[in-house]
Amino acid sequence: MASDHEIDLTWTNNADNADAVDVYRSANGGAWTPIGYLDPTTSTLADTGLSPTSTYAYEIQDQAYNSDTDEVDYTSFSTSGQITIPFAAPTGLTASAVSGSEVDLTWQNNADNADSVLVQRSSDGGSTWTTVDTVGAGTTTYADTGLGAGNYAYQVVAQAYNGDTGDEAYAPSNQASASVGGSDNIGLTGTQLYLSEADSVGVTYTDSSGNPVPGTHVLTVEDYDANTIQPASNTVTVVDGVGTLDVTGIEPGNTATPLVLADANGNQGQVGLNVAAPVLSLAANQNSQVWVYEGGTATVTVQLMTKAFGGQPVSGWTVTATADANNSVKGGTATTDANGNATVTLTGSKKTAANTTATVPIQASDPKGATSNVVNANLTVVQPVLTITSITNAAGAASTTLS
Repeated sequence: MASDHEIDLTWTNNADNADAVDVYRSANGGAWTPIGYLDPTTSTLADTGLSPTSTYAYEIQDQAYNSDTDEVDYTSFSTSGQITIPFAAPTGLTASAVSGSEVDLTWQNNADNADSVLVQRSSDGGSTWTTVDTVGAGTTTYADTGLGAGNYAYQVVAQAYNGDTGDEAYAPSNQASASVGGSDNIGLTGTQLYLSEADSVGVTYTDSSGNPVPGTHVLTVEDYDANTIQPASNTVTVVDGVGTLDVTGIEPGNTATPLVLADANGNQGQVGLNVAAPVLSLAANQNSQVWVYEGGTATVTVQLMTKAFGGQPVSGWTVTATADANNSVKGGTATTDANGNATVTLTGSKKTAANTTATVPIQASDPKGATSNVVNANLTVVQPVLTITSITNAAGAASTTLS
């Protein structure tokens, strides 16, 4: 029986008058070397410290002292078959591109008698191999970093010294390949900011194949226009390719302002952030003068649009109408829809003075603190007047018009 270091021998002793059992070994077809001088009752031997990949054969013989001749007599040899010490190659090698310049390897070691493992890489499809590192025999992972763009093949090779031959024994694994780009990609999403509003800009960190870069990485804010935007921090932490950065819009403009991020390898990503001032106005079909009865209701429709970038509608903001200075009109709230429109319901509280109107201020805001300009709606609150226009008696006599 053979293991990574040992061959176990067993035999049957047939001579009752033997003085000893001699055991010999031959390595790789070479000369016979004595390895044991044993008690004649012994029938087993563990031969240890053997070299990987070597092939061994064994023979045994009994010996006994002949007092008549004063010599040692020997039986004929009993010879074993050949047994090779196994040297198992690593298996299950995988290669994964985790960034634009790194490939991570994993494998399983199967040889208990290896001295080390060679990590080898090929850039020509496996025609030639370069040993990029030598790791311990128990190592099962390796990160190959600093790579340029290209496709790389890998193999890991178990290595051990063969004491019989004086050479190294090698056992290569399966091959695995991975492609990497020249740089990682930094992307940003959520590029619309509103004036005086701190908003979260999404950050993505992917390899050249579009896969999220695993692990935790810190990206640095390299450049931005301080007159237009203000990042909350000079760094952003991305975990498994995803992160966020809070940015405040300071000054609106008609063009996008750049924000540049970079990773530790100097790869950069840039996005243009739109800083827009929401502008609130009365809707195009809304009359500037509104009549409302005392105790009754009326509606006013407003529209919220960005000042720049083509006048984009702003949805999801709360529009608030407050009471006028004389409390003639009670205010209300509404939310802008996908077209930026909101219709606010107002209630007439008391009649306005003759020839005057109630000026109701209306403004839009969002939960993050951004606000729009203020627009005014003019409402006239009137008291309903009941007028008797005619009376008809029960007999159907002619009516009299009164006022």
